[in-house]
Amino acid sequence: PLITAIMKIIDINKLPSQVTLNLGALRASSKRPGRVEALAPVTYVRPKVLVESKAVASYAKVCGFQTAHGVPLLYPHMLAFPLSIMLFGSKHYPWPAMGTVHLANRIEQKKSLRAGDTVRVEMQTGELFAHEKGQGFNLDLRILRDDEVVWSATQSLLRVGVSQKSGKPYASAIT
Repeated sequence: PLITAIMKIIDINKLPSQVTLNLGALRASSKRPGRVEALAPVTYVRPKVLVESKAVASYAKVCGFQTAHGVPLLYPHMLAFPLSIMLFGSKHYPWPAMGTVHLANRIEQKKSLRAGDTVRVEMQTGELFAHEKGQGFNLDLRILRDDEVVWSATQSLLRVGVSQKSGKPYASAIT
């Protein structure tokens, strides 16, 4: 019989400091799992996040976006990034944080985000995939405004150096 794991929801009402996040990721450097068949089913949630106009403007300036175009398509990654770092430093992530690299993003924006919006930010563990350089995995990200998904993304990451890989072989969407 197929046994489905229950998704654990972790609400984060106040983010830890950047120092605390980084120390958590650093402490995870001693993890040495054997073969990993699946990531723990966990969703990290920031229930109420203000899309701050100053932060959006700073991001747009650094990345070369025009503020007249509103919140850049990639900006929501900045809202979800602390949740990824929390995952990497937790018992729910089997490998050391150091040595995890970014491969790709797949993004869908259903409605525009605006500075001043209050949104819910979710990051959920996804599928594993085999990559020639190690173990790949996906993190699924969602931004909700008034309980409606307005932005979603799948972030594909790679844990370099894993020899016992799980999942289907990685196929780049770039042709």
